[in-house]
Amino acid sequence: ELLNKWDGFILFNPGIGHDHLKKAWMPTLRFILKTNKAIISTAHSKLDSERDLMLWKDFILSVHEQHQEEKERDECRFGDYESNIFASKMAFKDPFTTLNEKNDDNGSNCGGDSVHIVNPNHSILKIHPIKIHSVK
Repeated sequence: ELLNKWDGFILFNPGIGHDHLKKAWMPTLRFILKTNKAIISTAHSKLDSERDLMLWKDFILSVHEQHQEEKERDECRFGDYESNIFASKMAFKDPFTTLNEKNDDNGSNCGGDSVHIVNPNHSILKIHPIKIHSVK
């Protein structure tokens, strides 16, 4: 009953692929996948979307591999993050950027000090429902 309370999920700039956040997101992602509902996720920047997309793909693939033997299992269908026409024009420095990370929407490093500039809801990803009976 709890799994059927929502029609879908929207995650605004969750940062699920960020080193400081990904572990904390795992229980929530497991729950969301159990619901078999559509997911929309936004990202702050190209770098943020790349990290999140890598985590989404790895996480969903691992869940699918755990449930290969199940008959009612569909493949997850999603593409890449796309530019969001409703993105914020506000920009600010990501306070959690490490010096090894890239800093702009083109993924290039701007000199010696790496600064990650973010724009809320910069890009958007749509993930279609997945049929999996149980996610452990």
